[in-house]
Amino acid sequence: SGDTNEPSGTDDGGNTTEPDDNTGDTGEKVVTLGNVAAWEALHPLSSNRDNHVAFLYPIYESWVTLTNEGEIIPRLFESWEQDPEDPRILVCHLNQDATWSDGEPITADDIVFTMELASDPDLPTETRAGTASYVGTDDTGVRIEGEEFGVTALDEYTVQLHYKDTVAPTVLNELYCLRYTYTLPEHILGDIPIESVLTDPFWEDPVTSGAFTIDGIISGE
Repeated sequence: SGDTNEPSGTDDGGNTTEPDDNTGDTGEKVVTLGNVAAWEALHPLSSNRDNHVAFLYPIYESWVTLTNEGEIIPRLFESWEQDPEDPRILVCHLNQDATWSDGEPITADDIVFTMELASDPDLPTETRAGTASYVGTDDTGVRIEGEEFGVTALDEYTVQLHYKDTVAPTVLNELYCLRYTYTLPEHILGDIPIESVLTDPFWEDPVTSGAFTIDGIISGE
């Protein structure tokens, strides 16, 4: 649950969402998401399958989003530009008003932390969430020791994305992929050992960045 002005309808994963009408005068809305199969996890580090995204999209702010007409519109990334001297580089500016559900600001360091976590060779996952296109990773998205990683913070609210291949003809495609890229809170997850980060109790009630927070999970119903 959370404070949101979005109406009922269909979420990005195709699930019907209905706000609870019994919310009084607080402005809070409660949305129930149901799925025919169990979701994989409440973390965005291993898969972008539809039944996974359906539960991630309301609680984690994506970097950008896409309209039905194919227009890329800002979300966590407020604006972006291609480096005129190196077309493999996109410089992205964060919305400086964006915060985690615990009130902490979302910064470029959170972006870098998330991508470094997702590309860490010791992360216990068989798939990677969109890191293979950045320099400093192998074809599976794992960071290569000794090479500079392609996601860096230029300042508190600016991120540089350095791709392996020139993105000049495919900027739209790269931004399209970013609509399923989310960010995690370094100030909470940064001290958790990489071997146990995916099974940490944090995911039972995660600090979120999207329109909603988790109110409860009922398995089997």
